[in-house]
Amino acid sequence: MNQTDFFIIILMFLQTIIYGATLWVLIIQNRKLTKSININNYQTAVQFLKDLRQLRILDPSLAKVYKKEIKGLSEDEIRFHFFNLIVLSTLELLYAQNKAGFLDDDTWNFWLNAIKRIAQEKSFQDMLVRSSYKIVNPEFEKIIRSEIQSIKNKK
Repeated sequence: MNQTDFFIIILMFLQTIIYGATLWVLIIQNRKLTKSININNYQTAVQFLKDLRQLRILDPSLAKVYKKEIKGLSEDEIRFHFFNLIVLSTLELLYAQNKAGFLDDDTWNFWLNAIKRIAQEKSFQDMLVRSSYKIVNPEFEKIIRSEIQSIKNKK
C-alpha cells in the first residue's frame, strides 16, 4: 500500500463519518419537527374546543343542545362552567407544551401556581364534578385531581 492509497482510505473514512453525522443531525431535526407538528395539531384541536365553548358563553342557550351537561344550571352558571373549561383547556395545552420542551420550566411553574389558585374556586371545582369536562392528558388530570384533593384536605 502506497501513500496515495492510504490517503484515499482516510478520505473515504472521513466521508463516511460525515455522512453518518449528517444522518444523525437529520434524525434529530426530524424528531423536533414531529414534536412541533404534534403540539401544533393539539393546539388546533384545543382551539376548536375553546371556540365552541366560547359560543356557549356568549349564548348560553346553545348549551341546551347537550341538556345533560347543563342540567339545573342558570345562565351565569353555564357561562362559568364553559369559561372554566376554556381555562382548563389552556392549562392543559401549556402542560403539553412544557412536556414537549416548547415551554420552559419557569413559565410552567408560574402556570402551575395559577392552577393552584384556580382550583380553589368553587365554580372550577363544580365544573370538574360534571361529567362533561374533558382532560385529554392523563398526567395533567392527575395534577388537577391532586390540587383539588389538597384543597379538600386543607378544609
